[in-house]
Amino acid sequence: MMVAVLAGSAMSSCVNEVEDLYNPEYMAKMQQYEAQWRIKFGRIDPNEDWGFGAASSEVKATTRTAIKETHTWAEKALVIPVDVTETEIKKVNEYLANTENVVPVSYLNLSDFWVQQVSCTEDGKNYLNQLHVVNASGVAEYVLDSNVGTTKTVYMEASGTSSFYCHSSYDNEIINDYIIFLYEGSYYVGFELYDEKNDNGIKSVGGDGIYNDWVIKLTPAKHKNAKRIICEDLGSIGDFDFNDVVFDVVDAGWRWDATANANIREAIVTIYAAGGTLPIYVGGVEVHAALGVDTGVMVNTGASNGVNVAIANYRVRINEGDDVRNIPVVVESSEAGFYTLEAPQGKAPHKICVSADFKWTSERTNIKDVYTTFPSEGWENVVAE
Repeated sequence: MMVAVLAGSAMSSCVNEVEDLYNPEYMAKMQQYEAQWRIKFGRIDPNEDWGFGAASSEVKATTRTAIKETHTWAEKALVIPVDVTETEIKKVNEYLANTENVVPVSYLNLSDFWVQQVSCTEDGKNYLNQLHVVNASGVAEYVLDSNVGTTKTVYMEASGTSSFYCHSSYDNEIINDYIIFLYEGSYYVGFELYDEKNDNGIKSVGGDGIYNDWVIKLTPAKHKNAKRIICEDLGSIGDFDFNDVVFDVVDAGWRWDATANANIREAIVTIYAAGGTLPIYVGGVEVHAALGVDTGVMVNTGASNGVNVAIANYRVRINEGDDVRNIPVVVESSEAGFYTLEAPQGKAPHKICVSADFKWTSERTNIKDVYTTFPSEGWENVVAE
C-alpha cells in the first residue's frame, strides 16, 4: 500500500507578508472580536503579553547529519521514546493477526521522527533488511543500522514518511507492500513479504495477508523546549475555544542544505488540531493539507462532524534572529482576504503561546469553561479538568 504525503515547505511569501491596515472587512472582524472579548472576559491587563514577551535563546549553527544515534540527541532537548516492551510487541502482533479489524492510516506526514524495531516473522528475519524512508520529493534515506533483528532507536532528521520500502535478500527485490497503522496512540509500519519468483514460479515465503513480516514503530519528534500556539481564526467569533489551529513550534537550528548550497535555519512545526474551517497557514503551509484532509474539515477537536487523524510535522525556513514563536499564522477568508493572527500586548489575542503539554479545549468549548481562572496570571499552569 503506497501512501501519498504533503511535505512541509519553506515559508510562502503570499501568505506571510499580509497587509491588514486598510482592509475594511478585516477591521470589522477585529472590532467585533474585541467587543465579544470584553463581554466574555472583561478588562485586559495592559502588561499581558500572551506568552510572547520574553525573547527566545539563540541556537548554535550545526551541519546537516540526517541520521544519528539516540545518545547524541540530548543536546537538542529531544524527548527520546521509551524502549519497545515485550507486552507491546505481543499486543501489536495480536492486533495485526486479526486482519478484519486492522485499519490502515492513509496519510502520515512527518519530517522528524524516531524509528524503533518492534518484531518480525521468521521469514522476515531471514530475508528482509535495509529499511528506507522516502520524503515527498522522492528522496530515499536508509535508516542506519535499522535492519531486522536490531534493537537500535534511530532519529530521522529533516526526512519524510511519504513512503517506505525495504530489501528482500530472497530474490534481491524491493519490498514496498506495507501498511501504516495506529494502535493505542502509536504509529507503526508493517511489511508483508510476498515473493513468487522461485524457480517453480510458486510463492514460497510470505503472502499470508498479515503485515507482520517486519514491524517498525514511528514516533513523531517532541522537543522539551517546544512552545504550543493555540489560535482563534476569527471565522466564527465568540466561541473562544482557541483550537482553530493548535501547533507546537521549536527552533531546529542550522543545517546544511545541499539544494540551497548553504546553511539554513529552520523551525519544526507540529500540527495537532485544526478546529477552524477556513484555510489557515502556519509558516506558509496550509494546516488541513498538512494533515491530509480537505479545507473545512475539523480535525482532532472532538467535533461531531470532525475527524481524528495523525498529527503532522514539517520544517520551514526562518531568518537569523527570528523568534520561532512569531512564526506567521495567516488565515484566508472570502470576506476579509488574507490576514495575520496577532497577540498584541494588553489587547484581545488571536493566538496564545503556552507550554507544549497544554491540553487544548474541545470544539465550541470556551477556554474559560476549562481553565476557569483564564485570563488571570498563571491560568495556563492549571491542569485542565
